[in-house]
Amino acid sequence: MSLLFLRSLHRTRARIDRSRLMVKLSILIATNRIDSWLDEALASVGSDKFVDEIVLVLDGIAPTEEQVKNFPSKTVIVLKGESSGLAAALNLGLSQCSGTYIARLDSDDISLPARFASSLFFLDSNMTHVAVGGRACAISGDGKNLGFSLPRRVRDTPDCRALLLERNVLIHPTMTIRADSLIAIGGYDNDMKSMEDYDLWLRLAAYGEIAILPHEMLKYRIHSSQMTKYARPFGAHISKIFASRLKLAKVLGKSKTYATGYFVAWELKQIYRYSKYRLTALVSHGR
Repeated sequence: MSLLFLRSLHRTRARIDRSRLMVKLSILIATNRIDSWLDEALASVGSDKFVDEIVLVLDGIAPTEEQVKNFPSKTVIVLKGESSGLAAALNLGLSQCSGTYIARLDSDDISLPARFASSLFFLDSNMTHVAVGGRACAISGDGKNLGFSLPRRVRDTPDCRALLLERNVLIHPTMTIRADSLIAIGGYDNDMKSMEDYDLWLRLAAYGEIAILPHEMLKYRIHSSQMTKYARPFGAHISKIFASRLKLAKVLGKSKTYATGYFVAWELKQIYRYSKYRLTALVSHGR
């Protein structure tokens, strides 16, 4: 890839930055691969009339000129030379977003047409809310409907903060967030190598209300390379989750005992899920 081509990417980004006040909605995507799934994700938002810009962080990879030509015209490409985790990539992208609202989308998911109309209307009409999400239709790697939606066992609610003390009930790529609120809490925690989204929701929920709308906002692809589903149930990230839970509990007027009880129950479930995953992995490898 030529140096001139790389410089042209940065010049395009700079031109868009100068019109920051004109932008209402930025889509934030971070990826470490360029493939057909990314093409589908970009196509699902590229022609949406509510989308002003798509900030695409290429984490440890660089596109060819031909690949860039196939990206939607409103795409702002941000090159991250060395990968240091999803949280760091998203924070880099956040620093380049111009919108009043930031909507997340994963590079393997597909946004549905009515998503942003409902999300923006809700946030415009409910100033005490800092974010809004919705449901997701689960699909397989080849795009087939799996017959269920996420999050499971959770109904729509105008304020899910109390539920966040029990578990993560938010689907990351369905979320639309007020940019000023996201910046106020410091964005994602770069040190969180797992559960960076849950940590973000807990800190954001201490700042304002978060709603879950009743309808499906995207197609959520479930495939074998998703690793965060089996995050280790111990380590610094778990300690941070506990600390953020305690802070949110205090904001909501819940006791430390209340928050700790739900945390212990949640932690036991994480240990069970991870142990089951590890056992399955060992058996499949014949160990």
